[in-house]
Amino acid sequence: MQQKQAWQVMTYAVLAAVMFGFGCRTQPKPPVQLDIHKVDHNPFGSAEIKQCASEMGPRILMVPEIARAADTTRIVVQPLSNSSTIMMDTRMITDALKDELMVVSNGRVRFVTSDDYEIGQSNMIVQEKIEAARDRMLDEVAESILQSPVIANASKPPIIAVTPALNANLVGLNANSFIAMLRAKIASRANGKVFFTAPGSLEGAEYYLTGEFIAESMQREGMINLVDYIYLMEDRARAGQSVDVYDNTGAMVSPASGALTRERRQALQAEIERSAQMQVPPNVNKHLNVMLVKADNKIAVMEKMFALDQKMTRGLERVEYTLTGNIASQSRYVRGSEEIYIVVTFKLIAPDTKEEIWAGRYETKKAIQRGGVVY
Repeated sequence: MQQKQAWQVMTYAVLAAVMFGFGCRTQPKPPVQLDIHKVDHNPFGSAEIKQCASEMGPRILMVPEIARAADTTRIVVQPLSNSSTIMMDTRMITDALKDELMVVSNGRVRFVTSDDYEIGQSNMIVQEKIEAARDRMLDEVAESILQSPVIANASKPPIIAVTPALNANLVGLNANSFIAMLRAKIASRANGKVFFTAPGSLEGAEYYLTGEFIAESMQREGMINLVDYIYLMEDRARAGQSVDVYDNTGAMVSPASGALTRERRQALQAEIERSAQMQVPPNVNKHLNVMLVKADNKIAVMEKMFALDQKMTRGLERVEYTLTGNIASQSRYVRGSEEIYIVVTFKLIAPDTKEEIWAGRYETKKAIQRGGVVY
């Protein structure tokens, strides 16, 4: 009887131990705090990268310049330099940090890409949007000309000659195509309100439809004014030449009559030839100022400027801070094995002042087995 009771007690004890063991396994383990004084034998991988991002993200948001900012803070991330002995794709760290900040910032932080391919694709989309908008802009200019008082209130349809736009400011655009397209836009909706001379002819014209390309550039521009430009076209027309002053074919312009002196005419032609040789397509904002000029006194009775092209930028003009950093390491040998101390540092730099407004670091210690693999 006593033996039977003893076996029952032992059986209950074993069952209790087993149940207690299973119960322990179902309890979640508390997060492990990394201790840089202990050697970690786990690989340096996704866990460390996520830990680094989760530590650095909130610290960046607590920087006073960002925490107190009234608007969204824009940051450009530069690749981390790697002065350590570890072979690593540093983009994994910066990408994880960007992901962390995008989540926890709730829109307070945005990133401007520094990838050349992404910038090129974005600029291509912008350029196509600009080209699609040009046709609408020409419609607006054509309507403005037809609604101008000299056209709308004329007792009879004015006669207009279309002349090439002045293109001596290194824009590198086709000076004739935009004015020709504008003429077609006006003609399609004029309903007899205006008449045009034949292309290239100025005879009988009461007004000149012309213009000037303008580039927002610091580059040297040609010293040509529009009035002299029109006088030169009139001289070329009287001499039987093309009114396109960039066309050097045909007879020389006759010095007889006209408003230009022989010396001024030669100097102007030389300047136009020089500007034609120097024309390049600078990456600047480009505009076309369209003018309706009275033929007899060269007074501009109507003008309207519209944008033709937009400067393609890398988007850095709105960046407030640069995020960069470095990966460094230091090794030592302990009892025949190598321990490597790894430090990932970050810093935020204000481009305008070159000041470091914040710096942070992530540290860990790893053991290296034979073969040089970091563990």
